[in-house]
Amino acid sequence: MINKSTSNFINLNKSLFIQNKNKFKNNDNFIFVEFNKWSCNHISISNCLLALNQKQNYKVIAFPENGFDYFFKKRSFVNKSKFILGQKFGINNFGIYKSFGTDEFLNINNDTKYRNKTKKFIGKIIKKLNNKNSLLDLKIQNILIGDLIYDSYLKKYKKETINLKDKKFKNFLEVSLDYFFFWIEQFKTKKIKSVISSQSVYMSSLPLRIAISKSCLGLVANPERLYRLTKKIIYSDKEFELFNKIKKNIDKQNLNAGIKISEKKIKKRFQGKLGSDLSYLSKTAYGNFTKTRVLNNNKKLKVLIAPHSFSDAPHQLGKHLFADYYEWLKFIILNASDKYDWYIKCHPNFVDYFDNTLAIVKKMIKQNKIIKYLNPNISHRQLIKEGIKVVITCHGTIGSEYPYFNLMVVNASNSNPHINYKFNLHPKSKYQLKHILNNLHKQKVKTFKKEVLEYYFMKNIYFSNNWLFENFDNLIKFCNGYKGIYTNKCYDYWIKNWNETKQKNLTSSIKKFLSSKEYMMNFKHRNLKLEQHINENFI
Repeated sequence: MINKSTSNFINLNKSLFIQNKNKFKNNDNFIFVEFNKWSCNHISISNCLLALNQKQNYKVIAFPENGFDYFFKKRSFVNKSKFILGQKFGINNFGIYKSFGTDEFLNINNDTKYRNKTKKFIGKIIKKLNNKNSLLDLKIQNILIGDLIYDSYLKKYKKETINLKDKKFKNFLEVSLDYFFFWIEQFKTKKIKSVISSQSVYMSSLPLRIAISKSCLGLVANPERLYRLTKKIIYSDKEFELFNKIKKNIDKQNLNAGIKISEKKIKKRFQGKLGSDLSYLSKTAYGNFTKTRVLNNNKKLKVLIAPHSFSDAPHQLGKHLFADYYEWLKFIILNASDKYDWYIKCHPNFVDYFDNTLAIVKKMIKQNKIIKYLNPNISHRQLIKEGIKVVITCHGTIGSEYPYFNLMVVNASNSNPHINYKFNLHPKSKYQLKHILNNLHKQKVKTFKKEVLEYYFMKNIYFSNNWLFENFDNLIKFCNGYKGIYTNKCYDYWIKNWNETKQKNLTSSIKKFLSSKEYMMNFKHRNLKLEQHINENFI
């Protein structure tokens, strides 16, 4: 049976979409939307569809977020039966999607014809894959898919890196190409005008990548942000590339007001409080002190390595100096000299993460015994007080935290969010990074606190995560934590705070965003001035 929360959400959708109900089926133009089980994404997708179908009516087809998995293992009779019955009678998520105008559900099945196409390409492709970076650069029909294959392989097998000669990888590559040709056929046989996905990483977002290559409307719609991807920017979460251009049009009064608010909010983070600026975290990295000192009490320069989760979409923002996080960390460990005091600490969230990052890190540092492993739960507040002076990261958020305390951060990526700011070091090559690592005591970084706060303002206030929900912090609290927004509690919050005026304003804002052809929806599309946006959401 459908629970009350879901039933209320379905009924609301039906009342909003009923005026377009009979028009969908006679249209040759298609919108493909990601079919998933996450309630918060159902709300974001339904609102995008409502705006799109008010502009022009389309036929809506939902494609399974896990469709790529069906190419590895044939669907069982039970699974096929559930699909047929679910689609026919609107059971569970099928009913939710039908309530916001979905006409069909794409039945993904592997077919020998796709493998036959793969066989024509696979030999040439494997010859070109002479290193990991060549995989990242892999294009088929001029569409970049190598990064999606790379990250999906790491996630599926919980791997830290890729062995191109491994039979398991070669099979994965072949199946990836099968899936690619399946989607190419969809675009050839249907007039697909738009694809809406919840993210731009992994093979689940392959239809989105193909769509933008063909100049179709490609949207990443999740509960925090709404992006329009293009051939120029094929990833979500890259708004930092726009900061310099946008800053020129912000008057000093608003910028200063934003910086003051940013300082209040970032101080809360350093006090160990979690908020919507890092909504996905369940544990703070700035918790309480331990009773005993954790760093050596000597005069050596103290350096902290901050690893990333190996299999968590390393290329979500694009390429780095290294093929993946494992290769980056291996390089750092190799070049850590005894001139300095070296430490390594994973994020406390890694303790309950889905891969083997902690175990692999412990094993890797045995190659260089001068590096001391720290418990992930050790607070950065304590490390800063005890004397850490330098942090090494690939492109982590720590790059906008330690500089607040006038401490040096060294990145290893030109795709890092802080690339346009001088409060981090941004080596442009492995050689330059090696030189920095061997001469950390000679490096000078302009760690102006105001720049750090300006970055925070642009990232978390100017481009806030309140496009869909008026206050994301309140949503998280209502749902008893970030994980709760993916449950029926999110429907309850939506219904509780919904009214007709809010809905009209939201739909109008999305339509304005789509017409603007801008990269990310923000306060301007709600007809607000920056001052109003700041006062409404952050004062």
